[in-house]
Amino acid sequence: MQHIDYTNKIPYDYFQIMFPFQYLIEKIVPCTNAIIERLHQPSTEIGEILKFLGIRLQAAFERNRGDFMDNWSTSSALDGLTRPGNYGERFGMTRDRFKLLSSCFRLDHYNDEIYVNEVCNTI
Repeated sequence: MQHIDYTNKIPYDYFQIMFPFQYLIEKIVPCTNAIIERLHQPSTEIGEILKFLGIRLQAAFERNRGDFMDNWSTSSALDGLTRPGNYGERFGMTRDRFKLLSSCFRLDHYNDEIYVNEVCNTI
């Protein structure tokens, strides 16, 4: 790996190091779509993948109690100590679409026999 100067970096700089835009376009989107399309679901595009990754990052920052999927709730928890995540409205992605992308998300090519069967059994 080449030398990277980490001084004066903002969080987005680290995101670009982990997910270079060209890699998102050439690998992540097509490899994720290969599985989504096998499930006869609408394919994804770069904007939706960026939104998906943004939701993951936001959830890491917020650290709400409970199940990750509770972040789509629109009502507060019974304890009244936490506010609802309301991710559907805040990020414009339904919980079901997020779950589908989570199951199909790939960084590179997949083994057709293993991954498609694995994904089909989890949805």
